Amino acid sequence: MTHRPHPGSERPLAAPLMQFRLADEVARLQGEQGWTAGKRAITLAKQGGLRVVLIALRAGAALDEHLAAGALTLQVLEGRVGFDAGAETRALLPRELLVIEPGLPHDVRALDESVFLLTLAQPIER
Repeated sequence: MTHRPHPGSERPLAAPLMQFRLADEVARLQGEQGWTAGKRAITLAKQGGLRVVLIALRAGAALDEHLAAGALTLQVLEGRVGFDAGAETRALLPRELLVIEPGLPHDVRALDESVFLLTLAQPIER
């Protein structure tokens, strides 16, 4: 998966104010070479401790178990997404949001062709 602006794009990852037309970003992402492999991702914003990533998965594609050091949210835009964390299993539909605590091992899989926004926050140092 790629976590950078689209090839040839001069779009910045950080600016004082950023706006995205998500339908256009999804169409561009699914039109990229490599989409047939089942997974595509692009970082929309990377500012300070915040990362916003748009991810598209073909039905059956998965992000194997992993964890994030900081809190994160997963918001489904299209399709259905399965989420497993320990003994908990969730199926998320469009316009549903899941909030995940830091360090929780989890995996994500597309139950249908799916698109979701992943927002990652860096941990707060105390």
